[in-house]
Amino acid sequence: MLTLKMIKDWIKTLGPIAEYFYVGKLDNKQEHSVGIYASKKSLDPYIALGGQANASYRRKAITILIHWDKNQDTTERASMLLYSKLEANTDIVINGIRIMYLELLDNEPINVGTDDKGVYEMVINAVFYYEKKEA
Repeated sequence: MLTLKMIKDWIKTLGPIAEYFYVGKLDNKQEHSVGIYASKKSLDPYIALGGQANASYRRKAITILIHWDKNQDTTERASMLLYSKLEANTDIVINGIRIMYLELLDNEPINVGTDDKGVYEMVINAVFYYEKKEA
């Protein structure tokens, strides 16, 4: 099983991106933070012919929140840096789980405006297609 924490820990290995990383909730909303969330977009159910016993992969839909600073340009640049690092990775293994395909659902990070303190935020929506491991 691929978890949000596993994905967060892998993103941290992509090089200097952010100062703070979170799963599920951005505690204290620190600037220069990246949060990993389960996506609110639902995926169509995937059932292999013959049932789950015949499935070779699973999917995990996530949203990555880039909570940066009060400057739109630097927020966009930080978001594009992370996006390009995700896009460039083709041979991914997370905690021994082979990622068969990382689908970025939008052609660039999406601007979601500012929080209540005026800090700009952007999101990257993605789906991890990963090799099914027997339990």
